[in-house]
Amino acid sequence: MIENIAKKKIREGQPVLLAGLTIADPNIAEMFALCGADIVMIDNEHMTFDDTRLVDCCRAVTMHGKTCLLRTSVKDPEILGRYMQFGFQGIVATVCHGLEDAKRVISAVKYPPVGKKGLSNECRASEFGIRGGMNTAEYMQWSNDNSIVIITVESLDGVQDAEAICRLPDVDMVHIGPVDLSASMGLGGETRLPEIRDILSETNRSLAALGNYNAYFAECAEDVPRLLDKGAKCIFLPTDIHILRDFLVPFGKIMAEEQSKHA
Repeated sequence: MIENIAKKKIREGQPVLLAGLTIADPNIAEMFALCGADIVMIDNEHMTFDDTRLVDCCRAVTMHGKTCLLRTSVKDPEILGRYMQFGFQGIVATVCHGLEDAKRVISAVKYPPVGKKGLSNECRASEFGIRGGMNTAEYMQWSNDNSIVIITVESLDGVQDAEAICRLPDVDMVHIGPVDLSASMGLGGETRLPEIRDILSETNRSLAALGNYNAYFAECAEDVPRLLDKGAKCIFLPTDIHILRDFLVPFGKIMAEEQSKHA
């Protein structure tokens, strides 16, 4: 069984890099793993991954000893438990509106006595029953110890419960989703308004005081040292689509301008 190195780093308070995969291609997932990302998060909330692609992308990451998490808004324990059987090492649960949502996610990710996830000896997560020579009880404990739960709150109700969620012993990180928070407040998804900035600042400060593994988004590599100095422990990298868009769009604009000159 492969130890979840990102989980080990989180326990030790070391910073980690998290890359978001939005294009359903195992090659891109593997590139993220090879380029230094500690965690590759597959976005199954907004993007189009079928089950086979999920497993292929997950395998492409974990074969290099890196951590692969699934981002999803699903709270159904049966569905989340099935995803975990694919070999994911944890869940990034979005659109969490409060403490009960967070508890449902934990219950789905963890085996008894912590949670209620069902056991399979034929799935990829348990190495198809081989389990590195572990017996069932050892494997269940190992899996619980090596799985990650990240809770993303994206509404005022969720923000109000953020400290209670952070105190749950099996939550590794509480992250505030500013765009959906703004939308839920009727502010059109705008994240630079004073109301949103104040909520983010106050909530992140209170969560940091509780030992939360604070996450911040880096627009470029040069942002990383500044964010770490600011107290970030998890650095969200731009997604694959973000990287491609920001690289390619300027070429298209310049070419359109040049073509208009020669029309």
